[in-house]
Amino acid sequence: MGSLPDLSAVLDAVRILSPISSSPNHGEAHWRRVAANGLDLATELGADRLVVLLFAIFHDCMRFDEFADPDHGKRGGFLACCLNGELLRFDEDRLDLLYSACAGHTDGAISNEPTIGACWDADRLDLCRFDTEIVMGAMSTAPGRTTSVHARARGLLKNTPDWASIFWSLEPTAGAFSDVLRRRQEPKARGPERPPSMPELPPALTKPAATVAKPAATVREHSPAIPMPPTLAKPAATVAIPATTAPEHSRAIARRAPAIDRPAPSKREPRTDIQEPLLVAREPSPYSRGPAQPRPQPSPGRSGPAPRVPEPAPAAKRPVSTSPVEGRHYWTATLLHAEPTPAETSQAAPAKKAAAETRDQDKPPR
Repeated sequence: MGSLPDLSAVLDAVRILSPISSSPNHGEAHWRRVAANGLDLATELGADRLVVLLFAIFHDCMRFDEFADPDHGKRGGFLACCLNGELLRFDEDRLDLLYSACAGHTDGAISNEPTIGACWDADRLDLCRFDTEIVMGAMSTAPGRTTSVHARARGLLKNTPDWASIFWSLEPTAGAFSDVLRRRQEPKARGPERPPSMPELPPALTKPAATVAKPAATVREHSPAIPMPPTLAKPAATVAIPATTAPEHSRAIARRAPAIDRPAPSKREPRTDIQEPLLVAREPSPYSRGPAQPRPQPSPGRSGPAPRVPEPAPAAKRPVSTSPVEGRHYWTATLLHAEPTPAETSQAAPAKKAAAETRDQDKPPR
């Protein structure tokens, strides 16, 4: 059969890209049962077992709906073509065979090609998961129409194999799971297995801890060539202070220690040497449209000169004409003065009316 692709990497990529990998009807459990049925049929028919196994992984991985999704087979075959360059490394004939099996498994047709027929029959044998009878006329291969194959397909509903056993049955001497399954089948050793990359330890380091450790008395002994200070050569029992005399020892040290006079922390007092600026009223600006807004005044208890409050400027009064001006220039002379008050207006209304009539009479005809 040749070298197998990295099936674990293919499966991980499909798991990441598939939106329905965890589905109970079209998810990974269904993929494993289709792979088991397809490998058994491919063995009897002499079909390409690797294409049958990859069909089980790709044929339903791109389903977007559990019910009506007629193009999911074509999307699964397209995903297989996308992963061919890095993971599968199939030639054109094998890749076309895998794509045709994935794209046509939803049409309900049958095929005389052994590999495609094994793929479609493996998928239709797992229709028993919906408690339906397997239709003999929908099977493409002769082994797919036998009752023994149907009974074996129903038995997989309770004992669905895992991917490791499926890859092992494909080719025990190759694949990503061969070493794992080999170690699983071998009897376990009594002691823990040492990794092959770790070197063997020397016998001196493999002794028990009781033989390696030296007594405490021998550790404190010093070499005659290097004299040690007498304070370091004393046993540990003479240096350590018993727990019963520890408080007395602390009190003796406190009596010998000189007393340090520390001044009491001073209380923070408010500063009186800083004089706050007084708030004065803002002078009216000649450019402001409204009256000047005075600033907030200091409290009465605060010392300092009283702020000067500006007096409002007297309003300019224009002379108001009380007597109408005779002649044609009445309106011109009236507009030069300020507007009269409402009382004056009410008094001058008859006079203005009479002046208007006189003006109209004095106008020369055009």
